[in-house]
Amino acid sequence: METKDRAPRVFLSHASEDKERFVFRLAEQLRERGIDVWLDFWEILPGDSLVDKIFNEGLRNASAVILVLSQFSVSKPWVKEELNAAVVGRIQKGARIIPVVLDGCDVPEPLRSTVWQRVDDLEDPTQAIESIVAAVYDHRPKPPLGPPPAYVTADAAHIYGLNSLDSAVFKYSCEFMVESGEYLVEPGLVLRDLAIPEAELRDTLDVLENHGLVEVHATLGPNLDSFQVTNYGWSTYFEAYVPNFSEIHRNVILAILNDGLRQTNEIARHLGVPQLFVDHIVGELENERHILVSQALGAAGRYIGDVRGSLKRLLEN
Repeated sequence: METKDRAPRVFLSHASEDKERFVFRLAEQLRERGIDVWLDFWEILPGDSLVDKIFNEGLRNASAVILVLSQFSVSKPWVKEELNAAVVGRIQKGARIIPVVLDGCDVPEPLRSTVWQRVDDLEDPTQAIESIVAAVYDHRPKPPLGPPPAYVTADAAHIYGLNSLDSAVFKYSCEFMVESGEYLVEPGLVLRDLAIPEAELRDTLDVLENHGLVEVHATLGPNLDSFQVTNYGWSTYFEAYVPNFSEIHRNVILAILNDGLRQTNEIARHLGVPQLFVDHIVGELENERHILVSQALGAAGRYIGDVRGSLKRLLEN
């Protein structure tokens, strides 16, 4: 590709019969786009040597050679000579060959393996000329490279039995429930935020449910169902992603014993931790029969009605 401070120089090979109907317009529009076109009509004056001008000046300095192929040019001896010289130049100097085909004519054998630009409408060749300009500048209009899907870059710890996608979905689901206070995850949110194909998410939810990490609320129909993280899933999440969870666990017990706090929302606010963390810890303590718990109304979370002596013993371990 040419540098910004040097215009690309292009040799334009054609038959004289094609000048008025296409070549002049092509050459002028190329120059308008910063391309220095070598055209015999502009470069060769009476008394100039055709050989010197065409081969030593035109082709030698060209970074690209545009061959206008038409019913007139394919049989011209000069075009055949220029084609042969251009092929040699491409091999020796790396000049780009750009065949431009008019009239649906046959493409000469040396160019059969080269991609050519066909001009279907001589009245309005704008699109074809834009393609030629892109070829001269070696501009390939690829879309910009975007970021990888969120689930690829998610900072998810490896959990036994899960692949990176499974771990990313599991971590996202837990964090969504923690931050939102919701106890159900809608699959549409996962599809949107992690940019996961629906078929992949369906397989991942099957894996997570088989591992006991989530519970899918299955309903009839083809749509993905909402799901929630199980108690075992929360224990797995805390172990994998919350390095200070044992400290939080101890502080919850201290808040119950020392500060006399009984509602999980109060404990969460007192400790500055998510209420879901406290709800889970309180649920574990209840399952282990260290406390008795009732469900409070509204956003108050759970209410601790009775504290047993065994709760103090946990702090001694």
